[in-house]
Amino acid sequence: MTRFRYVGPNWYAVVMGTAIIPGAGIGLPHQFPGAVHVWQVFAVLAFMSLLVLVVARGIHWFAHTDQARAGLLDPAIAPFYACISLAFLAVGLVSWTVGHTFLPDGLAIGLSAVLWIIGTVVGIACAVGLTLLMIIKHDLAIAAAGPAWLLPPTDMMVSAAFAKPLLEHLDPGQGKSLLIIALYMMFGLDLLMTIVVLPLILHRLFVNGPLPIQATPALFIVIAPFGQGVNALGNLGDQAVRSGLPAPYAEGLQALSVVGGVPLMGFTLLWGAICLGLLAWAFTKGLKFSMAWWGIPFSWGTIVTGMTNISKHTEIGALSWFTVACYVVLAGLFLYGWPITIWRLITGKLPAA
Repeated sequence: MTRFRYVGPNWYAVVMGTAIIPGAGIGLPHQFPGAVHVWQVFAVLAFMSLLVLVVARGIHWFAHTDQARAGLLDPAIAPFYACISLAFLAVGLVSWTVGHTFLPDGLAIGLSAVLWIIGTVVGIACAVGLTLLMIIKHDLAIAAAGPAWLLPPTDMMVSAAFAKPLLEHLDPGQGKSLLIIALYMMFGLDLLMTIVVLPLILHRLFVNGPLPIQATPALFIVIAPFGQGVNALGNLGDQAVRSGLPAPYAEGLQALSVVGGVPLMGFTLLWGAICLGLLAWAFTKGLKFSMAWWGIPFSWGTIVTGMTNISKHTEIGALSWFTVACYVVLAGLFLYGWPITIWRLITGKLPAA
């Protein structure tokens, strides 16, 4: 039971980082021969990882209850409970987008819907509960502001972006229209909360300097709400015109895929370039692998999914190849951390938190 003491909520980021490989890959505008089989392998791996981690976290709570409860009151740990929702949502997405290539359609969409619902319910609880904890219980200071503060509301943006399989299987009508409106509310919730919190993070960086070297990978978390925002605008806009919403509004929402998505992607790419630069700098200062690395793949993957939507809606060939280039970067970031994590699990040398 001692080994499970160190399995914290941040471990769900491993599932997220694994699921984004097939999740972003299956939608790429250019596919390599046999790609679907690669996406299938990683989709199954992500699903199995989620099951194993849910069991491991259950043992953690049973065997180390006091430590688990204390984590909720620790401002450095509590925000990562939002990763539970993100892991379920990420696996839920690939359960359909990849799962339907080798599973019966009914099973694939049913599994996707169940995981999306679980992820969304947990995400709403995290968005409200963790924010309340931050206000009421956590002793926070601007000098300690970090990207993890963005995790609780980010659940809502990912729910909005990853509802596509469910929406595609709903018939046009008021039910589908109502769900789309609710998802746009989730989009707004996260975007506005991000706009409020991000200046605190930038103030901390500009005034107090960079994060501790080992925490540098966490900066990539800032990418996620914006990258998934672009993805959400594209997916929801496409479904809006098929939902039964009045035509002028539905067409306007679809236009936001480009009109709103391109400016958001501009900032996302800027921050992504800054993060890569700071990551390279951190390696020169002695950055070692830790679980913080798993804040990178899922976050960078949102650039790929966002660019996939933009390239699809604009039909600009150069953007489609840029999307593939971004995926190559994602693959490199993933392949650095995954073998190290697996090896340390096998040898019992768990990565540091």
